[in-house]
Amino acid sequence: MWRDRESVTMKPRPPAGASSASAAPGRLRPHLARLVSFLIVFAVGYSLGLLSSSTRPSPRPSQTTIIRPHAAHLTDASPAAASNGTGAAAVSSSSYPRSPPHDLFRFKEECGEPVPSDAVVRTLLDKLFDGESPYAGFPPNHTAALLHPAAARPRGWGSTGAVFAELIEAVRPEVIVELGAFLGASALHMAAVSRNLSLSPAILCIDDFRGWPAFRDRFRRDVPPQRHGDALLLPQFMSNVVAAAASAAGGAEADDDAVSRPRVLPLPFSTASALRALCEWGVYADLI
Repeated sequence: MWRDRESVTMKPRPPAGASSASAAPGRLRPHLARLVSFLIVFAVGYSLGLLSSSTRPSPRPSQTTIIRPHAAHLTDASPAAASNGTGAAAVSSSSYPRSPPHDLFRFKEECGEPVPSDAVVRTLLDKLFDGESPYAGFPPNHTAALLHPAAARPRGWGSTGAVFAELIEAVRPEVIVELGAFLGASALHMAAVSRNLSLSPAILCIDDFRGWPAFRDRFRRDVPPQRHGDALLLPQFMSNVVAAAASAAGGAEADDDAVSRPRVLPLPFSTASALRALCEWGVYADLI
């Protein structure tokens, strides 16, 4: 009895913590297969990704022609390349010029020889009005009945700012180009400032005289009603110029020289087309 008790008493005890350590693998054992499967799938996928990236061929340059219609004439494609049966040449993106979408016209590399300032009006009358002043016999009866009473000082916005007098006095121009004229308020102000400085520049007013959508809502009292789709801004502008010339002459009608060689001349075209023509004809401005 004593020996049995002693043998039981002398039996070695497990080290501390052995029971908890042996319990942990027991809890993980049900998830072991799932964990191993995940590691295998991850390793295979990663290996395939490395292999595909290293064996992928480098991209070849695109052979597709991309020519924007508005700038097709600016590409550097040769005629030989363009005749490949598809009707289009292969143009690389690096050599394709970045032209703006509004590049609807191109100036020549060189403008014409300068026209003397005292011959500018005569040149434009010959080029644009068949040699006759647009003010000759103006306005005809059927047009006069449609216009508002002419104003020597027509309505505008910012048309009498100090910048006009400052620039005209500093530059003392012989030719002025105005981009956008509307009813002539700023052009007539520049003409008055010039007279006060004993100057008589040619003032070329570039405007298509079409206005803009809904402009009548703002200027209903200043512009004539449209007639068969015609805004009638050009004859109203010219009527205001004639009235201003008469006012400057002390109420008398403009003399023959003022009519035949007007100093405020409308150029009823778009800005782009008019400037291109002036460049070609050698008409230069001292002030724009």
